[in-house]
Amino acid sequence: MKRVREADVAAAVADYLTVRGYDIVQEFPMLGRLFDIYGLRAADGLAITVECKERDWRRAAAQARVGRVVSSVAYVAMPAAQVSTAAQAFLQAEGLGLLVVTGDLEVQERFSPAASNRSVAVLRERALERFEQLSRGAAAQV
Repeated sequence: MKRVREADVAAAVADYLTVRGYDIVQEFPMLGRLFDIYGLRAADGLAITVECKERDWRRAAAQARVGRVVSSVAYVAMPAAQVSTAAQAFLQAEGLGLLVVTGDLEVQERFSPAASNRSVAVLRERALERFEQLSRGAAAQV
């Protein structure tokens, strides 16, 4: 079976979210860091962050927890073969969602995240403003 790398995970998740109505920005700059994916679904205003990793679920979880400050919900995305039972239990306990990517680059949602009660209104608004700027810039380049 093909090794699924972080770039494969990010590309598959970006496609998955786009099909589900999200506008996305990859490598989204906010809070002095880059979130792998920031998405906004216009239909309901749901803002999400996704941290993609090939192996290190603990690091992904730490980064995703920060993402909750600027979004409605946060996910970790990883190759399905790299997700242990311990990782799943930890992510669920933290209220983070989990997207897994198979060797065929299909995305499955193992579980949904809890709504973020850690979102900071002013930071979320800044993230939305930055998202609008970046997504307009990307649309202008097409």
